[in-house]
Amino acid sequence: MQKTFALCMTALLLLAGCIGTDDVDDAVSIVGCDDETSLTYVENVTEVDAELCASEDAIVDAIVDFINLMDEGPDMENLDSTIGYSMEVSENYVNLDGCDEWEYWNPEMVDESQPYNGCPEATQETWHYLETVVVTPDGYKVTTEDNYGDESSISEWIISGNEIQFYLSNETEDFTVRMKHAGTFEDAMNMMMSEGDGDEGMDEGMVCHDMSTYTNDYSIDNQEDCEDAGYMWVEADSGPDSQGDEDGMDMDMDMDMDMEDGDDPLSEDYTEFYNPLTATFTGFAPDETGFTFSGLLNFEGAPFSILEIHTTSDFTVMGFTMLDSENEDNWVEFMLINSGDTIVDDTLQLSALPYILLDMSEMGMDDDSDDESMDEEMVCYDMSSHSILYEYDNAMDCEDAGYMWVEADSGPDSEGDEGSEGDEPAEEFHYYDNCDDENGSYECWMDEWDYDNDGDYEESHGYDYSDCSLESNGSWMCFAGYEDDGEEYSSYYCVPFVNYTTEGFAIFDSTNLDHSICGEPVDESMYEFDLNETWTMPTHLVWEECWTEGNETVCEQGEITYNVNSTELWETTHENNYMDCDGDYDNNTSMCTEWIGNVTEADGDAFLISHSDSENLVMYQYNESTQSGLVIFAYSDDNDDGDMDPEMMFEMLDTNDDGEVTASEWADFTNGTDEPMSESDFDSLSMMMDMYDDDESGGLNYSEFEMMMANMDEVDDSEPDMAMFMAIGVLELEGDLDDYTVELTQCDGESLTDLDCSDAVYSATLSDIVATNEMMLFTMPVVFMDSDESGTLTSGDFVMVNKDMLDVDGEWNFARLHSQEADAYSDENPMMSLLPGFTGIIATIGLLGAALIRRE
Repeated sequence: MQKTFALCMTALLLLAGCIGTDDVDDAVSIVGCDDETSLTYVENVTEVDAELCASEDAIVDAIVDFINLMDEGPDMENLDSTIGYSMEVSENYVNLDGCDEWEYWNPEMVDESQPYNGCPEATQETWHYLETVVVTPDGYKVTTEDNYGDESSISEWIISGNEIQFYLSNETEDFTVRMKHAGTFEDAMNMMMSEGDGDEGMDEGMVCHDMSTYTNDYSIDNQEDCEDAGYMWVEADSGPDSQGDEDGMDMDMDMDMDMEDGDDPLSEDYTEFYNPLTATFTGFAPDETGFTFSGLLNFEGAPFSILEIHTTSDFTVMGFTMLDSENEDNWVEFMLINSGDTIVDDTLQLSALPYILLDMSEMGMDDDSDDESMDEEMVCYDMSSHSILYEYDNAMDCEDAGYMWVEADSGPDSEGDEGSEGDEPAEEFHYYDNCDDENGSYECWMDEWDYDNDGDYEESHGYDYSDCSLESNGSWMCFAGYEDDGEEYSSYYCVPFVNYTTEGFAIFDSTNLDHSICGEPVDESMYEFDLNETWTMPTHLVWEECWTEGNETVCEQGEITYNVNSTELWETTHENNYMDCDGDYDNNTSMCTEWIGNVTEADGDAFLISHSDSENLVMYQYNESTQSGLVIFAYSDDNDDGDMDPEMMFEMLDTNDDGEVTASEWADFTNGTDEPMSESDFDSLSMMMDMYDDDESGGLNYSEFEMMMANMDEVDDSEPDMAMFMAIGVLELEGDLDDYTVELTQCDGESLTDLDCSDAVYSATLSDIVATNEMMLFTMPVVFMDSDESGTLTSGDFVMVNKDMLDVDGEWNFARLHSQEADAYSDENPMMSLLPGFTGIIATIGLLGAALIRRE
């Protein structure tokens, strides 16, 4: 006997008294469950059938497992069959479109005692949403149907292997696209499962929503208080009240599958209202598929109160529904699915992944912008009082107030005072109230320099015409540069130190130290060591060096240790990262310990440090009673960087004296020093030398070597003209570097949808131009920078174009990515219509982080 029929008969026989016969009990047998703990317990059962007993614990456990499946996804490692679910939502809301305008034009008709202030534009509407998810061991499909008032949208994602198919149909779009990516099925699944997770826990953009009144409670500003009050903590733009109108619903919501919105509901938005500890069962009834068990949610503040659980005839849970007892149009239903396909239609034309190469220079993020936009190095200058106004910290506010936004060290008040008579910088700007033409030059002065008020200025400064300019506020700005006379000027530079103790530098006492030598010209005569004296400095000391930045004094400390036996000198300082350390770097303390050199000679006043090919004389003073001293260096303003003469360098590198220098000879020489050449450095050197090997002999003769060294100096002295393009993708999918090429072409059009591009003037496969070291930026016209070192094309990667080295026939203004397998351009993918607008792109770049922008 079928269970449904048996239970129906049981229900009918409970009414047997209506039959009107005395012996009905003898004629009819009541089949059912006699377990009082069962949800299907029958009190007057005469024939017990245990299979008709439905366990509350089993049904509750099945519901919890179902919720976990929806919220967390299936266990893909152990999945061996098809599984899925559907989520259907219906919500009734009030559309207040037009009410603000009605109230503005009809203020006399506004009645706050009436619903929605009496607005005749307020209408009751229903939102209906259906999402179906099917998962197989090697595939995934999610289909959504979204109807919001007069707007509707249907979308579908299918993932199979390394292919993805996407379909979208709404008021503005109707397309299906098939793509391949370089990742795995698991990678694509992770992308889909992580959609929308990034904002969890972020209070910004979140509001406390009262589902019973469909309004936001702005007096509650955090999730804990909101949920404690029985409300929902949701995204500010996640519901019909996305505009925050406290009077009701503002229907200004785009319900298509637009990547900007992220407004599709999630199962956890509703399943949180089911609490197995508080939900109660009130009855059951058979239906066309088995049984429906009814109950109450008993969840305070929930938008739903009624619970219905749907099972098969053997009480296997198929799904459940939560309903609003006060409004039949408000409900949500979840049903399990155990069939369906996840097959990509391979007859569809393959498309390239949706990427765009964004020209960073057009967004004010080129190489020069970093320096120009650093407001922390700029100050607001008041010409009338010749003072810095620190209350203004940005150019806009400063200039709006009528002041000048200038470099912090560009004027006489650069240190925040009225100027000083100390050492002048090599070049600087000065500001004046007036400048007069005096026979071929300018004489400039400040108004207060008329000390006796007789109209004649007792002080003025002279400048060439080209050095001064009249500013918009009527003042004059003049550049003062001090010509280098070609002579090296050296002076003594002093750094204080103390003997290393637990008290550190705090014990420094300059009482018995002679600072008179500090800043004085260096004595060029040869220093002769006193053989009767020895090293008197501490073998372990702490030094401190201080300087001024803006209005603040900044100090740095370090330690120096001297090994008397090995004569080695070591220094320990703080470095921000290991790349700035040429010795041992401690990641926990950010301390770097480097070998300075060996002390080869020393006496009571000086010592000689030998390091590689250089020797440096260092003088010192040390007072043992105060444990304080000075280390005295010879500081030079010579701009010579110490590079060796090219001819001398050539002779040194040409170890076999055959008149040519090869990359191997150069590497062998370098590997004999304390800084051996890495494999990537050797590859860069070989590539660069090949560029200058005009006779293709495999090495450089002197003229070729000299040309290469001269060009290297030019590279060091000037920045190349670089164009930087950032890859921005609509999806978090990786492209195969062997498949994608970058093309430079000339394009016309107002948007991506109407691009008209000519043939490319340059094309290269990304895998052929991957930058393995920074020298490639100066030796190749176009390089691909794999920012995340994934070995694939991802958002945040860069294409760098060295315009100085790019030699092409024709003009170009656009960089594009082309998939060879799909024979299509990334910007032609119809999903590019889902890319955020300009504001969204800026936000995306911000989220990528400064590390991507500044990565070497």
